[in-house]
Amino acid sequence: RLDRNLRGLYLSDYIDVNGISRTLLASQIEPTCGQSVFPCIDEPARKAIFHISVIHDPSYAVWSNGELDRSEILMDGRILSHFTPTMKHVLLIYIENALRFDEKTGSALQQQTVTAIAIHETVHQWFGNLVLPSWWSELWLKKDFASYMQSVGSNFIEP
Repeated sequence: RLDRNLRGLYLSDYIDVNGISRTLLASQIEPTCGQSVFPCIDEPARKAIFHISVIHDPSYAVWSNGELDRSEILMDGRILSHFTPTMKHVLLIYIENALRFDEKTGSALQQQTVTAIAIHETVHQWFGNLVLPSWWSELWLKKDFASYMQSVGSNFIEP
């Protein structure tokens, strides 16, 4: 059952650039909510490799930490996308509409927000997923480094 409680795998609502209410699937499994989403030993030093497949509408583009391995068109017209099993430790799937920015209608604040989120999460792929603290008490290292690089990267891209 999916809730909107911002823990584990949850639903989140937002208003898109056209003022339409949308819902996306998100995850917050740190520090100890991983086992609410999938069977695991919820310790940072115990990395696992995940095989990710996503069923989605053809109008969506989906991304994951691994590369797209193959896609299949299902009988109902939806697409089943399989990603290479390279993802370590955290489940992260981007859905294009969640971070879409329209240069013609979007505000500067929306552009800054999308840029900041993309940089922050990309930094987590390296520092926090590949290079990981050994225990949850050191979680601040990956969070603060990602926040720092988010600021540096955002200022570089959009001074």
